[in-house]
Amino acid sequence: MKTVTDMTNLNYGKKFWGCRNWRNQFDSGCNYFQFLVDDDNGDVDERDMKIARLKKKNGKLKHEVCFLKEELCNSRRCSKIAIMFEFLCFGFNIVLMTMMLSMYLK
Repeated sequence: MKTVTDMTNLNYGKKFWGCRNWRNQFDSGCNYFQFLVDDDNGDVDERDMKIARLKKKNGKLKHEVCFLKEELCNSRRCSKIAIMFEFLCFGFNIVLMTMMLSMYLK
């Protein structure tokens, strides 16, 4: 969606749907153009409804991404703790086995 910005144009300030490659006086491109339906008469353009749905979906997805990032951080933290505990147990077992072996060899 774009807005007419040419102050000399009678439609200055009106919003319209135009292609991303909209052509203007300086470059050539797509010439798709349709004014946005005014909300004054109660008409709602189908694209406006789609944009609203997509914005709502985008908000939900952002919330889900935030939740998943937090969950990933928590699982990484738990993994680090588990790895440190494993190393600690391994070290304790080595010390214990060394002590038992030294007692056995005496």
